[in-house]
Amino acid sequence: MKKYLKLIKEFKYYLLALSLIIIICFLFFFYQSSSPNNSTGGSGIAEEDYLIIKGWQSKNQFDVAIGETITLKQQQYIKQTIQKNTTNTKIATIQQPIIGEYNKTNNIDTNTFYIKTKNKKFKIIINYTNQSVKIYLNNTLLK
Repeated sequence: MKKYLKLIKEFKYYLLALSLIIIICFLFFFYQSSSPNNSTGGSGIAEEDYLIIKGWQSKNQFDVAIGETITLKQQQYIKQTIQKNTTNTKIATIQQPIIGEYNKTNNIDTNTFYIKTKNKKFKIIINYTNQSVKIYLNNTLLK
């Protein structure tokens, strides 16, 4: 028994470090296993309705990708508007062609493109001059 106590005293810092590592691993595993399977959208409650828009790397005729020029706020607005006007849509795709235009007279810089869901096609016009986004469905401006 004295032999074991002597070993414990001699290696107490190693045992303490090993104990801490085991506790941290256990807590990490417990935290990971209690996470929901679905995305929470930051709220902590799993989202049922989500929309993935593919094709942000698509480029206009000037070789500029949509994802390089659009802001996160504009992306979120596009996503939310499409979600409001579709049901059970999980995936949408940015379609070619993407038309970039610059009007020198009025100093207006825009990109126009379409996003297609399973059964609807939305026309998107991003105005980089005033940071606005217009979304049309069947030639009707959505808000």
